[in-house]
Parts: sequence; C-alpha cells; structure tokens
Amino acid sequence: AEGLEGTTPAADPTTGFETAYETEFGHRPSNFAATTYDAFLLSVYTLARQENIKGGFLFHSQEEGIEESFKKIVSGQGPKVGWNESNEAIDLILQGKHPGISGASGPLEFDAEFGVDPMETFYSHWKVEAGDFRTVETISSGESLGAGIVTGGASATMTKASKKYGKLKTGEGISYFPEERRDLCAVIIATSSGWRNYRHQADALAMYNLLKSNGVEDDKIILLLIDDIAHHEKNRMKGDVHHTVGGKNLREDAVIDYSGMEVAFEFEVVNVENLKNVLLGNKTADTPDVLETNENSNIFIYIVNHGGPGYIPFSEGGELTAEEFREIIEEMYKNKKYRQMFILIEVCFGESMALDIETPGVVFLIGASKNEPSFGANYDSEINAWLADDFTYQFLKIVSKEKNISIADLYTNVYERVAGSHVRLKNYDNFGDILTTPISEFIYP
Repeated sequence: AEGLEGTTPAADPTTGFETAYETEFGHRPSNFAATTYDAFLLSVYTLARQENIKGGFLFHSQEEGIEESFKKIVSGQGPKVGWNESNEAIDLILQGKHPGISGASGPLEFDAEFGVDPMETFYSHWKVEAGDFRTVETISSGESLGAGIVTGGASATMTKASKKYGKLKTGEGISYFPEERRDLCAVIIATSSGWRNYRHQADALAMYNLLKSNGVEDDKIILLLIDDIAHHEKNRMKGDVHHTVGGKNLREDAVIDYSGMEVAFEFEVVNVENLKNVLLGNKTADTPDVLETNENSNIFIYIVNHGGPGYIPFSEGGELTAEEFREIIEEMYKNKKYRQMFILIEVCFGESMALDIETPGVVFLIGASKNEPSFGANYDSEINAWLADDFTYQFLKIVSKEKNISIADLYTNVYERVAGSHVRLKNYDNFGDILTTPISEFIYP
C-alpha cells in the first residue's frame, strides 16, 4: 500500500481532541471518533434540556419535543463551552441557559432550514509512507467552497453558485445573421421511467404546459414521454402528475406523441434512433411525427433525465452521446432545419453534452456543469416523490413572469437562483445576438 492516498473524516485540529485521545488511550483516534463523541454530547445536552423542562423551570415550554430541544441546544449563543467542558455545559443547560457549544469534530452549527446538515466538517488527507499512515493535511469544508457559496446557514444542497463563474465572455464567434422568424416548433423529451424519476416526467409536462399556455399548438410540439407515472401503482393520485405541491394536474390534457407505454407492440418509441429521426425530420413507420422545419423556424428543445459525463441514458435502452448529439445538430444546420435553436438540458453533468459544439445559431442553457450533478426540488410527502428539478423549476418561474427577458439576462437570473450546481450557457458566441434576443422567440408562437 506504499504511496496510497485517501481522505477520512477527522476532528477539528484546533480543539485538541486527537492529542487528548492519544494521551488517554495510547493511540490515535479512529476516523469517526470525533463525530461519535459529538453525537453523544448532543444527546446528553438534549436530554439535559428535556430534564430542565420536566423539572418545571421552563413552564412556557411544557410541550417542547426532542426535536425542538435539539434545535435550542445547537443554536445557543450563551457562554462558550468546548468538547472537554461538558460538565459546565450540562450545568448551564439544567439552569435553563443556552451555552454556545462546540465539539471535537468542529463547530456544532447546523443549517438553518433543516437543522441536520453541519455547516463545517473536517477531513484528513492521508498517505501511506514507510508502512504507516501519515496525515498530509487536515482539510476544512469551510475552506473548500470552490463549487459554490454557503450563506445564511444554508444546507450544503442549497449552496449558491459562485458568481465569478457566471460571467459571459464573448470572443471570436462565428458571424451569424438569421432570416426573419416565421415559425416555432418544440421537442420535449423525458428519457427516464420509474417512480423514483417522477420529477423528470413532471418537468417535461411542465415545459409542455408552458408552451401550450403561451399559445403554441400541439401540432408544433413533439412530446416524447415514457408516461408510466400518472397511473403508477405508487401514485395515490391516479392520472395526476404535478410540478408543485398541490399544483395543477399537468398530465390531464397533454398530447404525447411518443410513449414508452406501447411495449406490447414490441418496439421502443422513446429511444435514441427515434429521437434522431424526429430532429432530422426523417419520417418512418416508427416516427410519423417529426420536425418539419426550415431556415425560418426557431426550435426549442428540452431534454431531462439523469446523465453521465458525455451521455444521456434512455431507460428503454441505449444512450445519446455528446458526439452523436453534435453530429445531429450539425446535420440539422447543414440541411437548413432551423433559424435559431434554443436547447435546454436538465441532466447531471449536462455541460459535457455541449462542450464540442460550435454550430452556428444554437445556444445551450444547461442545469449543471460538466463535473457535477443537478438537484431536485419541491418534495411532496403525500406521494413520497420529488416533483421537479431545481434548474427547470427556476427557469419556468422566471420565463413565466418575464417573457421578454433576454437570453443573457435569463442565464444570469437562473444561474443565481439554482442551488447546488452551476448553470452553464454554451455556444453563445456562435448564436447571434445573445444580449438582446428575448426568450419569447422560443416559447411563444
């Protein structure tokens, strides 16, 4: 194992816990010793708070439960007490006071919204040298926020994207001056299936409903959806798919062009080959509805699913690779299938699908960078499902209120609102006038 490296949870090196442990027991503490110790401390402190209430000292809090007592313990702002001053902390709590506690693993501060996510944790970067483990450095999560910024006691999943990565840098793009727009068509694709992927079909239906409510006719929208959620055995609201808790049933009036429900006919209708035919306008027995567009047509494309670096999987089999996607778009341009094309991608590692695309007249707005996942939003405890992806949800909120917002401003707005991932705008140098082109050009007829 010589030269092997890794990371493990560690104690806050400033607390002295590891040194005290080694002095007491003659060896270094195990990886989880500090966090285990702190879990024990928090349990004891919470029970002390409960004992204080039952003893009659806090008459106004007779109904306080364990959860509320725990929140009171970790939010104390009184006298500071460390991990090795537990007796003093307990005495203060039994007196009805609120000491400011800290632990062996670091500051015992938790996110303000949910109360379960530590705001700072520590890790040991170790390496095997001369047959033994050596700590190279101790890393604090508070010093490793390159992926984003945590503010206001937010959970790690509510990390806001760093603003410095959100600036557009115009360069030597392709000069592109499209003809006047005369037509708008849309292709909406959710490539996943199964109850755990509820949000993907809800996202697609929400995007479909946006276009319909804006006046786009069904014959201008091609919707590809596995469609196994509305009547899924786990769906307590049969026939219903909604995007917000208590929201509208988005499935009710939706016209689905390609549905994975037709498995009895032994052909897959939501797959890569059929999507390719749809986009290129190739009518076949399996793809009767395709894009019938030309150089005067704007096209809106929305794709949602899980994703991996350089590919989007299809639950009915196969995957759309970044290279294949690039070839499809280049062929669409060569065959004059569009005037301008706005492509919205809601998948993990989504940026990787557009890294090598420089085709004129195409712009990508993507929910996650090439090396990170995207996150869900709007959990519905009644049906035990996430109803939306945060990027899609924020996009819909913005364009529903500001139909004439420019694509550049839309990017800035959605970038700042999406939590946990970095929204990306790709190929904008080759699109045309990104600064003033309104999103309405792609979501209104």
